Amino acid sequence: MDCSAQQHCRSIDPSFLKTSRDVFDPQDVSRLVALTDDEDIPPVAAYELTNILKQGYLEKKRKDHSFFGPEWQKRWCILNNSIFYYFGSEKDKQQKGSFYINDYTVQMVTNLRKDSKRKSCFELSAPGKRPFQFTASSPQEAREWVDQINFVLRGKPASLSLFLFFFLLFLTYFWSSDYSNYYQGLWDCQGDESDELTFERGDLIYIISKEYNIHGWWVGELNGTVGIVPKDFLQPAYIL
Repeated sequence: MDCSAQQHCRSIDPSFLKTSRDVFDPQDVSRLVALTDDEDIPPVAAYELTNILKQGYLEKKRKDHSFFGPEWQKRWCILNNSIFYYFGSEKDKQQKGSFYINDYTVQMVTNLRKDSKRKSCFELSAPGKRPFQFTASSPQEAREWVDQINFVLRGKPASLSLFLFFFLLFLTYFWSSDYSNYYQGLWDCQGDESDELTFERGDLIYIISKEYNIHGWWVGELNGTVGIVPKDFLQPAYIL
């Protein structure tokens, strides 16, 4: 996490600090940021991350933009389970910052900007921690980020997404022969949450997991989209 208060910066090497007569080396800025990130999140290249829940370019608001550059900076952002990474680009070999989202809440906000992008912003905030503000390419893209982060924060995703990740890797190997896991929609179903699958009567749905059977939900796939489905809305597609 970026440095959010003076007490978090006490470990900074004094040799990094310059007087007003010196020219501030951009490499010093990178080293300064590295020291103030979460120490238990190791450096990692953007292309080495797996189990990615959401990724894409966002504009990130700087905490102290008046000293080193513009207020908003383009960053390649990755949501990896409960860790939010941001890089200079998708080719970076080390993140510019990262933080755990567990204690945060996320919401759409419209007061961060006054330009045409004001409805494309969202914010992560937590008591006693630095807030993080981002701008997406569109309001819809911002909403997708908010929904995916909320999906993690509700406690379903970290384990569920990892589970789905490995299942989808092998899905193509048994897709054609695994008829017992094909179900057909009995009625139209409109998902109320971002992790719920929307389908129509007669749609052929492949059931990936019945892990949440006790709660009346299964994990299904339809046309490349994965989500939870109410099992009472389904019937076996084939008589075996």
